[in-house]
Amino acid sequence: MAEVNICLELSVHGYLSSPAATMEDDYQSILKPFFSFLYSNSGFPFSFSFSSALLAFLERKHPESLEILKELYARRQVEFLGCAYHDPMLPLIFPIDRSAQVEKMNSLMRSLLGKRPRGMVLPGSIWDYSLVTSLNSCGMEFLELDSTLVPSSSRYFYPLITGGMGKSVKVLCTHSDLLPDLSKESPAAWLVRIQKAVTRSLKNDESPLVNLSFDLPSFKAFFSSPFFAYVSACVQNPGDIHYQGFRFTLPQLYLKGARVFIPTYIPAGMDWTLARWSRKPFESCENKSRFPLTVYDYLNCYADSRSLYDRMMYISMVLSQGHGGDKVQKNLAKEKLWEAQCIANYVSLPSGVPASSERRQEAFRLLNEAEMLMRQSQDVKKGRKADEQKASVISYDYNRDGVNEYICSLKKLRLVISRVGGQIVELDNIAKGCNYAASLSRVAAFDGVEDGYGRGFFIDHFLPPDGIASYERSLDAGTSVFSRLLFDEKKLDMKRNEILFSSKGSIPSSSAPLALLKKYTVLDDGISIQYILKNEGTEPVRGTFVVESNFAQTCFAKNAEAQYTCEMVLDGNTQLLGGAAPFNSPSGVSALRITDGKDRLQFNFEPNEEAGFISDTISFKRPDAYGFIREDSKTLIAALFWEIDLPAGRSVEKNINFSVTGVPNRKRSPAASSAAL
Repeated sequence: MAEVNICLELSVHGYLSSPAATMEDDYQSILKPFFSFLYSNSGFPFSFSFSSALLAFLERKHPESLEILKELYARRQVEFLGCAYHDPMLPLIFPIDRSAQVEKMNSLMRSLLGKRPRGMVLPGSIWDYSLVTSLNSCGMEFLELDSTLVPSSSRYFYPLITGGMGKSVKVLCTHSDLLPDLSKESPAAWLVRIQKAVTRSLKNDESPLVNLSFDLPSFKAFFSSPFFAYVSACVQNPGDIHYQGFRFTLPQLYLKGARVFIPTYIPAGMDWTLARWSRKPFESCENKSRFPLTVYDYLNCYADSRSLYDRMMYISMVLSQGHGGDKVQKNLAKEKLWEAQCIANYVSLPSGVPASSERRQEAFRLLNEAEMLMRQSQDVKKGRKADEQKASVISYDYNRDGVNEYICSLKKLRLVISRVGGQIVELDNIAKGCNYAASLSRVAAFDGVEDGYGRGFFIDHFLPPDGIASYERSLDAGTSVFSRLLFDEKKLDMKRNEILFSSKGSIPSSSAPLALLKKYTVLDDGISIQYILKNEGTEPVRGTFVVESNFAQTCFAKNAEAQYTCEMVLDGNTQLLGGAAPFNSPSGVSALRITDGKDRLQFNFEPNEEAGFISDTISFKRPDAYGFIREDSKTLIAALFWEIDLPAGRSVEKNINFSVTGVPNRKRSPAASSAAL
């Protein structure tokens, strides 16, 4: 049998060696000693794939390491593989962004390492057939994919070639199943296991290739184990009888001498680390279907990551369609967009569960900054001032679920209104702010309670007569009417910026039919919401009508004070509440203001008649990047409510004016604050 070629690679993308580590810690404990080892052992071949963040860190803090890497490359001991600049999930972004990010990374590697890469890696092996054209345009000759993406009929230890429409790209499989098991086998047994796996799959007598890619945590363990010493001895003593049958090499060096390339169609898919989470939320499941799971399955499984993706695609679309304007600001907007496309904002590596709320909110902030820059660019083009932006409403299938959403652009805000529950599912402060409507919903496995609805703004509940007490205790509306229903669009007036919804439901305890008309009127600095609740039954209806809004945590600084504070006019007097303390007043609230101390915004609620008010904070727990269950974020719940007693065939009307303003810089007297409320 021909020699087994082995390529060893370290791929550093999106995560550190431990939860508490920093780049400096990993450099001192792993990278620096390994670079020194390679410098002292000129016959040891190795390949690297570095993220742009790590290269920027090395340039800033340890430029001497880059000089060592340049010398290692000059003596053809190492190979550098490329990637896209901000490690995006390439199939999810437009081709123009794919090529731009890959070329930007190529330029960075050429300037810092002296070499433009000819091969690249895809974080998470997130692959789609459409990437072939983009990779060709960037001069990429090959890429690496996890072997589980390849159909079993083509799963040989030889390079593959895939393509079509006159384009092709070579593919080297990485074999995660052949990485050493440091706790259960010896180094010699590991190499025997590799040799047996290769022998079972040989197609001819050509030299096979086993490509082994380590992430940073696994390489740290490998480098300090007897396995690495055994490999080093194997490299330095290729003629020794104990090490015969193996040759360590580099990917591009192997490809230059390869004579067998297996034509293969590789369907869209991703690494099993990610794919296993794509069938049921937060549950690792085997894929028993005959179709591979894709990143689209993943996003459909996790609504919070999907909403960030929808926002990112909206900004991509607007930016690609915008013509003219200030080029400098448009380029800055592109940089913000590309940074928000990073895979770590959607997926937590290495575990594969969704990214944390902190990462998603930071991505929302980048996208909001990009929109602000685009608006400023268009203001320059049209010769208008920033405060001349007028409110507007458009309707289309924003999240591609077959049902139209409503995108509302205000002076400093951007809202997305969904027909599911008739609620605001995005409330973006585009002046370098976050998405205040990006609250999680509780999951029973982590939080002990299962919320059956999304926690956005202006969610409507009709509770039975005793339901408000239960709602106050659990902050869960249970089987309330309206919050889970798909509202119908009755009217859309884009000249007046009005959206009229209707919905019908019945109270579970009595099956009494209720109808709700809900009208949004979009203003320059806020919105007005009108409710008309009608009893369509033959018996009187009693209960509580609740309008719930959820303020997502956007400040994640450690030891920070409570982000939100509440101020209200209760029975004619101004009352200030702490943001986290629970509060309940059965009636008497005529105005409400919630202040975000981080971004210095005030959210003002003005009901047309006095209401009851419930406020409390709930926390959400989720697995982190390393599988530990931790608090992920918090949400401030602000719910206005009214006791309703409707005779048969009668209706009642409620109105809420909602506005968002900046926090005044000067101190105000209590009397002035009360007057403002």
